[in-house]
Amino acid sequence: MSDELHVEKLNIKDKSKLENEKPIDLPNSLNLFAFDITQLSNSCRFSYGTLVATLFSLRFSDERHRVYREELLNRFVERLLLPESSCHALYVYSSKYDAVNCPTFIEDYISVLNREEVLANKPILLLANFLQILLEKGVYDARSRVSAQLLCTYLKVDVQSLLELEDSLVDWMQKSSHYEESKEQKIEREETKSKSKRKKYLMVGLAAVGGGALIGLTGGLAAPLIATGVGALISSAAATSFLGSVAGVAIITSMFGAAGAGLTGYKMNKRVGDVEQFEFSALGNGVGISLTIAISGWLKEGDTFSTAWHSLNNGPEQYTLVWESKYLLTLGQSMEYLMNKVVNAAMGQALKYTILSGIAAAVAWPAALLGASSIIDNPWSCAMNRACECGKQLADVLLSRQQGARPVTLIGFSLGARVIYSCLEELLTRKSSGSEGIVEKAIFLGTPVAADIEVWNSFRHVVAGEIINGYCRSDWLLKFVYRSSSMNADIAGLQPIEVDSTLPLCKFTNIDLTDKIKGHMDYMANMPDILKACGVKTNPIKVPSNLLSLTSSSRKKFHEKPESLPTSGYSSLKTSPQISPSSTTQFHIGNDNSPNKCSQSTEFT
Repeated sequence: MSDELHVEKLNIKDKSKLENEKPIDLPNSLNLFAFDITQLSNSCRFSYGTLVATLFSLRFSDERHRVYREELLNRFVERLLLPESSCHALYVYSSKYDAVNCPTFIEDYISVLNREEVLANKPILLLANFLQILLEKGVYDARSRVSAQLLCTYLKVDVQSLLELEDSLVDWMQKSSHYEESKEQKIEREETKSKSKRKKYLMVGLAAVGGGALIGLTGGLAAPLIATGVGALISSAAATSFLGSVAGVAIITSMFGAAGAGLTGYKMNKRVGDVEQFEFSALGNGVGISLTIAISGWLKEGDTFSTAWHSLNNGPEQYTLVWESKYLLTLGQSMEYLMNKVVNAAMGQALKYTILSGIAAAVAWPAALLGASSIIDNPWSCAMNRACECGKQLADVLLSRQQGARPVTLIGFSLGARVIYSCLEELLTRKSSGSEGIVEKAIFLGTPVAADIEVWNSFRHVVAGEIINGYCRSDWLLKFVYRSSSMNADIAGLQPIEVDSTLPLCKFTNIDLTDKIKGHMDYMANMPDILKACGVKTNPIKVPSNLLSLTSSSRKKFHEKPESLPTSGYSSLKTSPQISPSSTTQFHIGNDNSPNKCSQSTEFT
């Protein structure tokens, strides 16, 4: 970091010092947000506005983002006291992506900002102001967070400073919201409640989701409720009391979800299509200004849905999706059986030098493997269909803003990645529902879908920050189970996807995980290393022993003579597998007598 742009980190928890060398106490740490942007010179304010507009053009110049750009730019013009004539110029800057000249323009704007005496060596003040304007409507759009991260990059501010500013806001809101309701506030609340009954169809949309009412959001709450905004909360001396008012509660509800319950408040109280089980389980007790949803792709005996995600530390608020457990358990047992009972050393070498050598389309699968195909094909097909349906259900949940108006990161492996794929497909079809500002990042690991460049490019319209495709070239099991889906299709979980990197869309990254894992069944056991390879923060946690058992036993069996294969698909199987739920997981499986296309759960002997 250069001396000219040195940034003094704001660390709320450590109460580090600002320029005046005095300790900062919560909520005084939010003094950064009280910075008066109108202190800047006219040229500096205009450079700031054009810098913001140019940042939007880097990722969001597409027509799908026009409403978002214009609404935010109007807000910046108003806050920066720029003349109305500046609006048109900012709109032009934000909608015209110029890959050649944009870097030069940005350097010029930054140069003007650096010469401003008020901002000397304190670009974090600009970042705090930027964040304040983004949040003042009680909505933290995924595109807004990505823009804030881009601003950090160009101001040469450590992104950690942004995370600390976000955390300080969350801490302050939580602490300030614990108040004792006064008599006047109670009267105001009752009056508002009475009025809302008569005007509910005009001001809010109530959706009966899981037996609870959600506030219908279309980029924020009704104007009367948010006129004051988070910006006023921050700069007001009466901030704490305001949070207890109707407007304050409305803003917090907008950002953090109905009743503050987040995703754990969602329950699927009736079957949706073929989906029997779909809910969320918290991976901790934290609350954040963004959240992460992790999705597992199969289960083994003794697993819970949180088993693979013990090391995940992507933020204070994390969830795992609990979905169709009995089908995922059947699938996991099928794959384990196939690995342990069928694959021997000779077959493994044959697969290594044929299937994965680049001539997969011409491969003749070993007879022994094809003979055991009935063991895996039905569970895989069944779980695949369920994953597609659950992805659509996930899109509905996100669009309903059950999670609040906050950025969401999605991470999934195997069929969990297929859930995310289906979710993004569904979001793409909802052009009028504000689907573009929900997902900040999507991480796909061992995804059983085609590497269709056109489809994957289209996902970049509804993911604001980054899409990661994690693949393993030696994953013969994925190739085998996917063989009947498309004989000629390239598979995303086996290779990189070469999208057009010149488009002004979200970042797309391919990560080769072949040095981290050897095959499909290694994803769960090696998740800590995989997450690190994808740039996701992790906890230094020891991998549970049950995760290591499959890999070690599989490798042992790899060098043993395989036992005889069953003569018919499930002749050696028995029913009624059991799954061990964790203390945080609540299972909600539908009626077993309900019709479905798939076989009942099975257990191998």
